[in-house]
Amino acid sequence: MSWNEFTKKLSLWAPAVTMENIISHQTRKIIKTVLLFLTITGFVLASQILFVGSQRLTGLFFIVLFFYLLFLFSEAFFYSVFFRKEDSYSRFGYFLTLIIFQTRRTDLTKGFLKSGIGQTVMDRLGIDEESVQDFLKRRKFFLSAQSLKIEESESLWRSYLSAIFTYDKEFQSFLLLHEVTKEILLQSSDWVLSLIYRSIDSERWWSKKKLQSIGGIGRAWSYGNAYVLEQFSSPLSVTSDRETGLHETEAISLEVILSKSVEANALIIGDDGVGKIEVVETLFKKINSGESSPELRDKKFLVFDSGGFISQITDKEQFESILAKIFFQTAEAGNIVLVIPDFDGLVNSANLIGTNLSDIIDSYLSSSAIHIVAISNTRSFHTMLEPNQSLMQRFDKLMIKGGTAKDITAVLENSVMHIEHSEGVFFTYQAITETVKAAERYFIDRPLYDAATDLLIQAVSKARSQDRALILKEDVLSLIKSQTGIATGAISIEEKNKLENLEEHLHMRIVGQDEAVSGISNALRRARAGISNPNRPIGSFLFIGPTGVGKTETTKALGEIFFGAENKILRLDMSEYNSSDALNRLIGSISNPDGGVLGSMLRENPYGVLLLDEFEKTENRVLDLFLQILDEGIFSDSLGRKVSARNLIIIATSNAGSDIIFDIISRRENLSDKKDFIVDEIIRRGIYKPELINRFDGVILFHPLEEEHLKKIARLQLEGLAWRLKDKGIMFQISEPIINFLVEKGTDPKFGARALKRALQDSVEKAVAEKIIDGNIRPGSELSLTTEDLK
Repeated sequence: MSWNEFTKKLSLWAPAVTMENIISHQTRKIIKTVLLFLTITGFVLASQILFVGSQRLTGLFFIVLFFYLLFLFSEAFFYSVFFRKEDSYSRFGYFLTLIIFQTRRTDLTKGFLKSGIGQTVMDRLGIDEESVQDFLKRRKFFLSAQSLKIEESESLWRSYLSAIFTYDKEFQSFLLLHEVTKEILLQSSDWVLSLIYRSIDSERWWSKKKLQSIGGIGRAWSYGNAYVLEQFSSPLSVTSDRETGLHETEAISLEVILSKSVEANALIIGDDGVGKIEVVETLFKKINSGESSPELRDKKFLVFDSGGFISQITDKEQFESILAKIFFQTAEAGNIVLVIPDFDGLVNSANLIGTNLSDIIDSYLSSSAIHIVAISNTRSFHTMLEPNQSLMQRFDKLMIKGGTAKDITAVLENSVMHIEHSEGVFFTYQAITETVKAAERYFIDRPLYDAATDLLIQAVSKARSQDRALILKEDVLSLIKSQTGIATGAISIEEKNKLENLEEHLHMRIVGQDEAVSGISNALRRARAGISNPNRPIGSFLFIGPTGVGKTETTKALGEIFFGAENKILRLDMSEYNSSDALNRLIGSISNPDGGVLGSMLRENPYGVLLLDEFEKTENRVLDLFLQILDEGIFSDSLGRKVSARNLIIIATSNAGSDIIFDIISRRENLSDKKDFIVDEIIRRGIYKPELINRFDGVILFHPLEEEHLKKIARLQLEGLAWRLKDKGIMFQISEPIINFLVEKGTDPKFGARALKRALQDSVEKAVAEKIIDGNIRPGSELSLTTEDLK
């Protein structure tokens, strides 16, 4: 649509904007407050309540009252225009009209940037006023209304801002230079406008929602009391706005369950920290605001203290007697919703003293007189509650998840306002979104809201320690690097040099294998540049080649280069997982609820290199598990808990196809040219499925070692020995004859460099050990060996 057609849609808000341009809303609020004070004062004086007044005071009172009512009516008019359309399409129409009224048709971009809203949006994007002014001075293009074509969008505001971003290429380049995409611009502006909108909406005391929240008088008097329950419970209280808006859907489901005529009992199930009790709190707030179904009005929520109850019980008879009274009085009261946060603990305690809880409470659960909200974590539900079918049949189950990244971002947009007011800091929008992204990628084992909130608080502490009030995206990325060891954010000069010279760094430890080193380096550079899929592991490789050609050494080198230490390597010998119970041993089972070897390993060490040795020897179902891991970066253990592999470099080593490789080398053919043939042959033999091989970032072929490679490896191994002897004060001399001796004795195509290592141990290290024990060499001496010493 054209600019004129677009502005016609905004005529609805023109009267309110005209008022704003004459006297601002904030100024009118101040004037109205002053006039109210003067009106009350004038009334007191004119009514002669405290002392005798005069006719003049009475006249003054009516004059002040007139102006107060005038402002009151003008504000009522303003609100009626402001809230004329509250749907998502038109919600921010007033603010858009306000900007356009102040914008010259020949320079729409400047009109946005110079407006109060535009300046606030730029601040939230981390773009300071000086940069904006510099851009406005240097630009050569001026976006006019005549050249603008506005596309329909989900809202008037987004249509306007999208058009400016699309048609003003200089403005677009300016934002992209500050790493602000179109979507980030729209999201941050929506956030800014929502904050202002909610601030004005809070003044609307006459809204239906606020009027409904005013409770009646004496309605609760018609209900009874549960005196025994009150000894072991406390009223549900909402102490904060934590996760406000996050569990609306689940709260509606809970409302439906509790509104049933019979068996109105809900069992809320979820992992620790996902917000199970917050679902109850969300419904509780909905009831208090008068927005719930009629069946739940006047209900009061009491939270049962299972621990306190159990601690006062001395025997089975007392347990059954008191619990029966609690449920009887709850049913008799008629308006109680009983919340049991540790329901699985209560069931377990009953089992331990020989009581079947279902026998005591079943008649109440099946009646219409009681409402129960039981809460359990996922693990306890599967192991303890789910098998008890007689009890479970009385409950409707409600599974709770922690919320999506979009949900959590919306919640944090509210939370940061409280943090800003209390801590005196200012968050950029990118800091908030990066917090959620980082929490979702690097802390998948924790509830997303908790992980993101912790990162925000830590970012505040970091900024305050540096005497800064501005919280940037870089503060969050810096925290991730310090906590995980994974480099994120802008690439430093030191890291840039390392990435550009990865091949050289790897070749310091890996002899030969140029193709392997090149393929690995390219994949890791893609991962660090952020262009690889974030929902998969950092990198995944299938190393194929004979024994002893450098597959494991390459893995160790990657651990040191990418994570800074060899001890970041997690190793699984896959030949140990070739039996029918292999999958259960890796991810757990009902009989083994600890999550299995792999689940426990990755929860304890979520960052590093995962080495899957002798990958071809594992069981087929385990291969299918890793197909999922390579594709999605996560898997679930036997208890349904998510385990992340997204922060790992996964390397599977395999001797599959070694015979083909030896055959190709013996015919002096180029191994690289035969890569597809080797992979196809491995698939034809049924060793790996094609879809599994395709999930790896790279299939790397390792060549059998030639004599020149063995000589370099022999020298490296001798240098390692020399370093160890140096710690003892002994200077070890390396000579070519010794190197040649090791190569001659340690050449075995089937075992590669491993045969060379055994030759070093059986000859050189043996000879050195004998000389140290005999006392022929002492600290401070120099040691050189001849081939005769090694025979």
